[in-house]
Amino acid sequence: MATAALAFKETTEIYSGGFGALSARGESSYLTNIRRSVDDAERMLNRRKSAAIEERRRLATVFKDMHKAGEITTEVLTSLDLTISAVSAQATEQADAVEAISIEAETLLAQVRALRIDEYKAVRKEIARFLDYGKVMHSDIVDMYYFLLSLKNEYAEPTHSEVAATFDSASDVRAFLKASLAG
Repeated sequence: MATAALAFKETTEIYSGGFGALSARGESSYLTNIRRSVDDAERMLNRRKSAAIEERRRLATVFKDMHKAGEITTEVLTSLDLTISAVSAQATEQADAVEAISIEAETLLAQVRALRIDEYKAVRKEIARFLDYGKVMHSDIVDMYYFLLSLKNEYAEPTHSEVAATFDSASDVRAFLKASLAG
């Protein structure tokens, strides 16, 4: 359980912290500052992608080993459920952040258009890159969410509804239900 709990903690830490923000302050060139923000976002995306790949590999190994040892308990599955919920919340937060940045970008582009028309096209292109990185990061979080769901589906004991889905015919389901109600 301790190994799984540590792995789950590391899973949620991959995506902790914000995506970043567009910054156009500090220098006379909007483009220089926007590019810095975009480069920071690209580095963050690459770090998170690498960490997520390693984390999926590690979790797959941990669960395989725990399954072999008969150590996948209700506590482990409950921790997995909590992690799934946390990663789902992170995906929602990331989508919201990208939307908020998109709205802020419109204001920033209006400023650039008014003050530095010579930089407008390049700034618009960099902002589009920044938003694309945010969308890719959201997609990566969603991938982790589905990976965790697949772990749960692979290692959790089937529920009665999942067992019922494996019946071959409606008459088999009726017989099962009658026996369940009688017993």
